[in-house]
Amino acid sequence: MLIINMVNYEVDFKRREGVWTNTNRKVGVSYAVFNSGASVEDIGDIALEVAEDRARVEKEKSGIRDCSKLEIALASVADIKHSDNPALNYFLDNNDIHSTPSESGQKIPMRKLQYALQVARYGKTNKEMADYLDNVMREVHGRCDSDKPYTAAVVYKNPNDGFLDFRRD
Repeated sequence: MLIINMVNYEVDFKRREGVWTNTNRKVGVSYAVFNSGASVEDIGDIALEVAEDRARVEKEKSGIRDCSKLEIALASVADIKHSDNPALNYFLDNNDIHSTPSESGQKIPMRKLQYALQVARYGKTNKEMADYLDNVMREVHGRCDSDKPYTAAVVYKNPNDGFLDFRRD
């Protein structure tokens, strides 16, 4: 997990209606790197709201409530060191993104972005967590930064090669 300048939020779903899920111990992890005018607290609150909304939808579809904890860590990109997360650090140093809509067509180095958000949850895949995090980023942008270009990238470890890769629609 990102250790420096971290704020932790957890959603701990309780046992409801005698059903436990996600006893599988695999952990899905993904990262978002982005610029935002939102406060750390607002970003955490939005992430929790999206998690709770998803849990309600999953329960309506399957009748089973997800009981696993959602772990969220937020850090300043500038404070991420190689020793904290070598794979993420390498990815930040060697990749660029375009803001949307791309007015200037210029690339923005990922290392120059403001925040890095990590989410993790037992029983989910990295891709599932990347999809969740994409929803969080769109909510943050819609609520807090809708008058600015969308400047965010969601990345996760690709199961085919083991390297971090951009989430694509």
